[in-house]
Amino acid sequence: MPKVVMVSIVFYAFSALVYFPSAGRCDLPLAWCYFALNAVLGIGTVAIGDVRSPGFASERLKPAPGEQDRVFKPAGTLCSFTVPVLAGLVAGRFHWQPVVSWRLQFVALAIDLLGLLLICWAMLTNAFFRRPCACSRTGAR
Repeated sequence: MPKVVMVSIVFYAFSALVYFPSAGRCDLPLAWCYFALNAVLGIGTVAIGDVRSPGFASERLKPAPGEQDRVFKPAGTLCSFTVPVLAGLVAGRFHWQPVVSWRLQFVALAIDLLGLLLICWAMLTNAFFRRPCACSRTGAR
């Protein structure tokens, strides 16, 4: 199993492991659906992308030389774990938000699915998704 798939599995498992303890409960079926949906699509996209274009997954872990993203990557990583903690606190412990109807929760899950599918499609079909620094190395803009 490629290293990037293992890293993806750990990431998605850790996200769920951060959410449910902060919620203080595990009886949240739509939360389980949300984490499962994200994990299946995320890991599946990485696996398919690596089969279709060898090296695709490895580049996600080690970007091409010259990448200068020193702000958004650390901020994105911090948000990736802060959001599940806050969502767990809202859903389980403090109930800061009013109860949301099941219909609206399913609509939100469907919108999330559409967004994830769009990201997966972009990763698998966009030739420029692979190398974020390709334009700067050739000088074209």
